[in-house]
Amino acid sequence: MNCLSHEQMEQLLNGAPSEAALEHAARCDACAEALARRTLERPCAAPPPGMAAQVLAQARDTRRRESLRSYSLRVFAAMAATLILLFSGAFRFLGNLPEALEALPKLGANLQSITEYFNPERSKEGLLYEFQSQ
Repeated sequence: MNCLSHEQMEQLLNGAPSEAALEHAARCDACAEALARRTLERPCAAPPPGMAAQVLAQARDTRRRESLRSYSLRVFAAMAATLILLFSGAFRFLGNLPEALEALPKLGANLQSITEYFNPERSKEGLLYEFQSQ
């Protein structure tokens, strides 16, 4: 198909295109550029009647402002409560940190004895002997 004619481009822009014209415009850079140029030259659609008044009325609506304020206040309260809980728990943990560090060697020794007890290289007879002697 050759490049689109003026009438075919007008049909595309007015919303009644043929399938062949659409396919050609999708493949041909020159026709796509011409369509884009013509689209920019066309006037914009007029807004629906009363839209400006409706937008201004919604902007002046005080209920929306109040709901935004209450939402902001709730978010701020939740953030403050979260920070308080976070830092109170963190400082409590840091206060007990020296005691926890002192318990680490005992924990390491207990883990060592557990791993030695459940070592798969030990014989069944040795485990049975230890169990009977306890």
